[in-house]
Amino acid sequence: MTTEGDAERVRAQGEDRWGLWTWVGLLVVLLLATAWRWALWTRYRFREDEALYAYWAWLVYSGIDVMLEQAAVDKPPLFPYIVARLFQVFTPSEAAARLPNLWAATLSVPLMYGWARALFGVQVAWRAALLYAAMPLAVLMAPTAYTDTVMMGWTLLSAWAATRGRPHPLLWAVVSGLAFGAGVVTKPFALLWAPLIWYSGWARGLARGLWWLAWVLGVAYPLGEWWRWEQLRAGPTTLTLAVVHYGGVGWSAPALWGERLRQWVEVAAAASGGWVALIGGVLFWGWGGLFAGRVKGTSSRGVWAWTLGVGGGYVVSTLAPWDRYLLVLAPPGVLLVAVGWYRAERRLTARGRALLLAIVMVWVLGTGVRAAQAAYPVGGDHGAYDGIDHLSAYIMAELPRGGIVYHRWLGWHYGFYLFGAPYDYRWWSDIDWLVTDASRGDGVPRVIV
Repeated sequence: MTTEGDAERVRAQGEDRWGLWTWVGLLVVLLLATAWRWALWTRYRFREDEALYAYWAWLVYSGIDVMLEQAAVDKPPLFPYIVARLFQVFTPSEAAARLPNLWAATLSVPLMYGWARALFGVQVAWRAALLYAAMPLAVLMAPTAYTDTVMMGWTLLSAWAATRGRPHPLLWAVVSGLAFGAGVVTKPFALLWAPLIWYSGWARGLARGLWWLAWVLGVAYPLGEWWRWEQLRAGPTTLTLAVVHYGGVGWSAPALWGERLRQWVEVAAAASGGWVALIGGVLFWGWGGLFAGRVKGTSSRGVWAWTLGVGGGYVVSTLAPWDRYLLVLAPPGVLLVAVGWYRAERRLTARGRALLLAIVMVWVLGTGVRAAQAAYPVGGDHGAYDGIDHLSAYIMAELPRGGIVYHRWLGWHYGFYLFGAPYDYRWWSDIDWLVTDASRGDGVPRVIV
């Protein structure tokens, strides 16, 4: 007797036959994703954190502080060392510092496809890749020097490798562990993906027995290198400084949950172009139900549980509602939308499917193009710091050695744009202090922006 689940598997196997159009479609998606992500490579200047991370890399590259002992480093070391190596190849610049994110963002699209295909088949996979290619947050985080996009690239690689079986499942488990560990050593936020990666391996029937040992061994290597690096340095650890600088994360008061939900929804709407949440809700809730049904024999239940759990944690915690924190939720969120889209199409007539495809494609292409033009308020700088490179060049040309540079908002920027310049940098806390200090008749030239 054939069950509905057996019939679903048979249909999915037929859909998974690779053909020319599958490869052509994936290539087109990859080309679009690449064009959108690289369009703003050199358009804007650094924001504060980007300038700080690039400054750390410059310290390593220059040999001034190879172990980053003198800098108050509150992030793991992998990202600044990757950027420092690129500085060796291309010389220090904004463009070189953004290359890791641009490469990771571009490769994340086929990794998204491979992960989705392993779990839910080709029909869901190409939809997920297309949606992720055009997602404004994923596009606009690419031409930056934040750590989040590289972290996301490592975790997607880990999730994809966790679904790989024959001929060497244990080898792929090690690869998955190594990639996950690299993600953590890029930004510890990657730890949130551990249950999702385990679920991916379990859904494929791999996460059992020696698979776990192989995976843990893979994770242990990058984490061990991080620990060894910390032991060789002087001063507080990066995790200690991270807690101090951020102020810690705890539970927010229940009375604030409604306001925090509103804040996160606003950020998510901007990050998705205002459409992903709507499409996901209509397609999945309207036609699919929360936990109902399987695709290619795999239930979306685990992905839903993880997404709702992490998203709910954002709301009830004191985590700041910053757009880049949503990048962790973007791939599983897009995957659920793709599942809903696929399930919805199966319930429609041929004319309905064509109409739905046309609507989504118009949105995808329009969103991708607008994201490549920085039309959404997410990601890196959108023009607020235009001119700081010219300003810094002017200061270096006109201000004599030993001159004083007053700053309040641009201190991290000066660390990068005026790297190594022989000036006395003074942060001013209020206008009275500034007037008093600037009025000293010591003959030292002073500048303020």
